[in-house]
Amino acid sequence: MWICELKPELGGLRDQIYTSFKEAYAAGRMKTGERLPSKRALAARLGVSAITVEGAYAQLISEGYVVARPKRGYFVADVFVGAPFVVGSALSSGLKGRYDQGKSDERVEIDLSSGMADPKTFPFATWARILRETITTRERELMTPSPSKGVAPLRAAIAEHLARFRGMSVDPEQIVVGAGSEYLYGLAFQLLGRDKRYALENPGYPKIGQVYGSLGAELSFVDSDSRGMRVVGLAESGANVAHLSPTNQYPTGAVMPISRRYELLAWASDAAERWIVEDDYDSEFRFSGRPIPTLQSVDALGKVVYMNTFSQSISSTIRIGYAVLPETLLDRFDERLSFYSNTVSTFEQHALAEFVRRGCFERLLNKRRLHYARVRTAIVENLKSSALADRCELFERDSGLHFLLKLHTSTPDAELARRMTDAKIRLTPVANFYRDPERAEPKTYLLRYSNLDPEKARIAFDRIARLL
Repeated sequence: MWICELKPELGGLRDQIYTSFKEAYAAGRMKTGERLPSKRALAARLGVSAITVEGAYAQLISEGYVVARPKRGYFVADVFVGAPFVVGSALSSGLKGRYDQGKSDERVEIDLSSGMADPKTFPFATWARILRETITTRERELMTPSPSKGVAPLRAAIAEHLARFRGMSVDPEQIVVGAGSEYLYGLAFQLLGRDKRYALENPGYPKIGQVYGSLGAELSFVDSDSRGMRVVGLAESGANVAHLSPTNQYPTGAVMPISRRYELLAWASDAAERWIVEDDYDSEFRFSGRPIPTLQSVDALGKVVYMNTFSQSISSTIRIGYAVLPETLLDRFDERLSFYSNTVSTFEQHALAEFVRRGCFERLLNKRRLHYARVRTAIVENLKSSALADRCELFERDSGLHFLLKLHTSTPDAELARRMTDAKIRLTPVANFYRDPERAEPKTYLLRYSNLDPEKARIAFDRIARLL
């Protein structure tokens, strides 16, 4: 049974309720199907507002700990636990899909699928000042080769950021800095083993498979549903390594609930050489509730390699990413891969370290969340008022920087693609992300808005309506 206790040292009232539930759950005091107090009842008992309780419940629902049943209330979800995990304390080979967000085409006037960060929100003056200061104050460091894992100040700054924003307790020695996600995928392949079979999400980001496939990896493509990668399919695939995005599956946007996360960790714990690569791309942009805790933060057995980059949070042209290795792999990295020279210039590493350490990165994230939330709202409103409104459905989630747009038309996909090209519009079909494009929902497209002007989007919606 859950007796909610407020502890001011845990943060705000919503965080106190949220953490009290998770502590009770971790201690085994919660039973599957147990009914929780109503929002008003708990608010009256604690002397807080019902909105505060609603916020805590909403976060627990988004993470899969609680389910809401209409006209019945809130209940403890069925969470499978198959191994000793911890509850976090803080809130190639014949690929058919093709997707290249960096490709430019002079025939395109309006790109509805560009993944670029909006340059107008980047603090160029601050970045330029830090670059100048780095040159003038770090002469000795800039002429010293970087350690294979990256310079110490940057790894320390990343560890501090992960602790604050993602609730991850990470030693800087666990962090490896590299030139973007593709390089880190290759590093993971060498570290985890060339003899392994790698399971990828279907649908999923095609470049991941292209990188692993080009390295000679054996690949399996495991179906994802509304809860992320299906663990039953993963077990049947014979894979040793699962590469997935549990916080924001791409392109569906699915958030993996805690029950399936435990199933996934149980799968990894069943064999010594099973591993999980957690790709946390786009996790910084969540528009309601707290950030979803990472899989790494509930991994007590050292089975998860966590990855993220600064491509979306800062700029795709800053080719800097990082991996967090579990302690179980640190000796293996030192033995097998420490001879590699670091692939990011020492100059950029020291500059980025200062950018993060001074709080500039956090302020940029806050600024962009507000900006993207406004853009998101404006685009939705423009779609509702456009001629396309009655001819489509928009599927959106609370995280990530894209929507799924389904068009209601009998026009064949190939003909639609030709008409959009003639209308100088780029809109990427979701089928491009499937191993077998025929299995994708027809007439469904990926609409990315991080660098999209809402007024241009309105023009594009009216043009598409005429095409139909």
